[in-house]
Amino acid sequence: MRLNQVTVTAVDLDASIAFYQTLDFRLIVKNDYHARFEIDDGESTFSHRLVACPSAASGQEQTARPVGCSSAD
Repeated sequence: MRLNQVTVTAVDLDASIAFYQTLDFRLIVKNDYHARFEIDDGESTFSHRLVACPSAASGQEQTARPVGCSSAD
């Protein structure tokens, strides 16, 4: 299977950009809430969307947490 586009969430967009640039992903779009990278084959892209950490006080059980959010947030 070949993927064209994958999007994940991030709580610190600048840190995520810096990390993926160390993996040679090429930043092609950036604004205050979104970043998109081109992957080495030039046919696939990888995006980050900025989110706030879900609050434990919200009473909602989280099955997955954005990178950078601890279970105590």
